[in-house]
Amino acid sequence: MLPLKTVLFEELTFRGILPALLLKVRHSQVFAMLISSVAYGAWHMVHFQNTLAGNVSAPRFVVLLVTFATTFLAGLVFYGLRQRSDSLIAPIAVHWAINAGAIIFAALSWR
Repeated sequence: MLPLKTVLFEELTFRGILPALLLKVRHSQVFAMLISSVAYGAWHMVHFQNTLAGNVSAPRFVVLLVTFATTFLAGLVFYGLRQRSDSLIAPIAVHWAINAGAIIFAALSWR
């Protein structure tokens, strides 16, 4: 249930509410997509730093840079799915599948 709660919050925030507000400020899909994806990447950097960073042996700067880059790119993909489908269902489904896969792989790696 937790992965679904996380996905719903993030998709509503970063592909629903934030882009709608950004489009009111500046009527540009590119602007809304870039700013919401930057915010999504920054959100994951803060979340990672607060929860997982102590368990990683790579330099902190590298971990944060990779975390930001991958989640920024994911944000662009999720935003594109949102635009193409004109719904939050597509990015929610893909986001949930990615998170579920990560949880399964993490669980398997702990064996």
